[in-house]
Amino acid sequence: AYHVASVKRGNQDALILADLPFMANATTEQTLNNSAQLMQAGAHMVKVEGAVWLAESIRLLAERGIPVCAHMGLTPQTVNVLGGYK
Repeated sequence: AYHVASVKRGNQDALILADLPFMANATTEQTLNNSAQLMQAGAHMVKVEGAVWLAESIRLLAERGIPVCAHMGLTPQTVNVLGGYK
């Protein structure tokens, strides 16, 4: 949230898309709480990365009016776990 607030202070026109850090969305409750912090700091949208296990969290964010961008499947945060891009 600190970095989002810094960007917000220097930004007047651009959309601020804040990426949830690795493991900040391990549970639905964490996802909601951490996303709320980013939105309060000035983000316009939250980006999450994961797989089907994240669907409930995405639904919850959308229901609560938090714009969310979801990157599902092979993600930059986990690509090396699977041996890199092929």
